[in-house]
Amino acid sequence: MERGQVTREAWLDRCYKSLVTSNPSCLQLLEEVSAALARHVTEPQESELRQQAVFLLLGPEYTAKHFPYHRYNVRTLEPPLNPQRKESYLKEARLFLDECFSRALEELSYPRDASRYTGDTPLGKFVGEVRAAYRECVNQRAAVTAFEQEDEKRRQLRERKKKSPEEEEEEEEESVHVTVNLSEAASEAIVSLVGTDAGARERLRKRLKEKYVALPPSLRLSLWWEVLGEREEGVRGEGEVRERLLSTLEREMKRQRLRRAIESKAWRAIDEAVIEAYDTTPLLAPLESDGHLLQTARALNIMTVLSGKFSSSFVFSLVPLQLLLRRQQEQEDEAVVMRVASWGYLLCRHCLLEPQEVFGVAEEVVRVVGMEDPAYLSHLRSCLSAHTQNFNVQVFPPELLTRNTEASLRFHAQLTGRGARSLPPVPKGVFSEPSLFVRKWIAQVFVGVVEMQAALWVWDQLFLDKWRRGTVKFVALSLLAIIRPWVMRASAYDIMKVLLEEPGRAYLGELRRAFAHLAGGGRLQDTPAGSYVGGEGVGGVPSIQQQGK
Repeated sequence: MERGQVTREAWLDRCYKSLVTSNPSCLQLLEEVSAALARHVTEPQESELRQQAVFLLLGPEYTAKHFPYHRYNVRTLEPPLNPQRKESYLKEARLFLDECFSRALEELSYPRDASRYTGDTPLGKFVGEVRAAYRECVNQRAAVTAFEQEDEKRRQLRERKKKSPEEEEEEEEESVHVTVNLSEAASEAIVSLVGTDAGARERLRKRLKEKYVALPPSLRLSLWWEVLGEREEGVRGEGEVRERLLSTLEREMKRQRLRRAIESKAWRAIDEAVIEAYDTTPLLAPLESDGHLLQTARALNIMTVLSGKFSSSFVFSLVPLQLLLRRQQEQEDEAVVMRVASWGYLLCRHCLLEPQEVFGVAEEVVRVVGMEDPAYLSHLRSCLSAHTQNFNVQVFPPELLTRNTEASLRFHAQLTGRGARSLPPVPKGVFSEPSLFVRKWIAQVFVGVVEMQAALWVWDQLFLDKWRRGTVKFVALSLLAIIRPWVMRASAYDIMKVLLEEPGRAYLGELRRAFAHLAGGGRLQDTPAGSYVGGEGVGGVPSIQQQGK
């Protein structure tokens, strides 16, 4: 921030200064609270040093006005006084003044949290002005942002390959419309206001968690990084984390004898996994460009060099990070790839479930279904056991076919190395258990399972709950509850298609309501009925839109 700037956002700083600079309402409130505080800061301190610590925090002007008969001599707190003793005195003084401030607010009948306060008092008048000014500033910021985005789109259109004047004019008319996003402007303000105040950020996180909301981009960037960054011990801020990882990367490249970090020893497997993931996942099709796939492969190679391990499910785990960081990409391509890789490495290291944990959560999900809805689980197992149609084995994570990871990898290689992707007759029983599909959902962290906006919402809930296993469980149960009508109508012929495709048709609103119901202690069978996006449905079952026709 620039010198004299109070918040990180310049536009919000201007809003703040308009409220506190020569504002009669603000001055009246400060005078009232200051006088009340002075009436409670009357208790003499035990020593001169403690007294001066209190005066240092109050400031010379306040001390001279309200305590004119006391000497303001804060130099006694400077060397040769031990700095640790000074900090100790200041800590005691802060606690004392905080207690006095609470008593002063109680005397005035004012709450400590004035965000919802109304009343015909100096505080009520000032809070009203704050709300009005903030609303106006957010509206102005949204309008400015929309103009900037429109101008940037026009610039990009001009830089494209030459077109005929008619084509360029037609494309420009279709592309430059921008929607004013008030929630994004508001989230910028929230991020700036809470700053590094850990208490304020924690209260914000809890409030958002209770509402099951989808986070605007600025807030999403801030809160996601907070969870990733706080789990990397010994560093503060993304800059320090990046420096540590760059140092580790350089050391690992030397140890592994690599020329480039984006060419790990697993580069061939990574390339194949990226192509396979996007080829077999329809919900990722809108992202399938050469630039996006190249960024994915390079970031995964860096992650592999750093961690020494790679899983095909990491391809899916990178997608939300790429979408989130894409709007920040004013850096060079290499810096962007490194940032995506850094976030991905921290995510895999500190948040994603290990294979055995995935098995545990999936089995718990199936156990809940069996206890609360045995007919549902029985039908699932019956259809899967009788399924005889061929399907693509590659859609399942190689390390999650069986509990023994190494055996699972060998089994997957055996199935896919015969020149055909259909199941051999002997090991078909592995694919007749519903928990396999739940494991796939969890391993992919629901990316490519539900539509992208729903996946980002799921990730918001995971980060707000700091990636606790219970959140993963409730999301999986929500999907099973939502697709239940389609599963119960399915047969052995189309059960695989229902399980693989129907979750991607669920509305975000229905997923949110189902999750809130289950996370709040509701029974599986009482979950609100699901709705579906799209046209033809799966397994001969018409979509909800078709049923309404």
